[in-house]
Amino acid sequence: MDIMNLTALEIGAKIKAGELSSVEAVQASLDAIAAKEPACKSFTSVQAELALEQAKLVQEKIRKGELS
Repeated sequence: MDIMNLTALEIGAKIKAGELSSVEAVQASLDAIAAKEPACKSFTSVQAELALEQAKLVQEKIRKGELS
């Protein structure tokens, strides 16, 4: 599955169904940014560590049933 070809709604549905984790979704986005940024120069800042940290927190809340 190419996560970057999914819509935000499709990604959300797959996360909710357990087919994809929030960490995987964020990592796919970061990988796409890293691959295209040298040519696009679209970002002034990419906080990859913070994004992954937040994704891990969200995934833990999903695991605990605190988010649905």
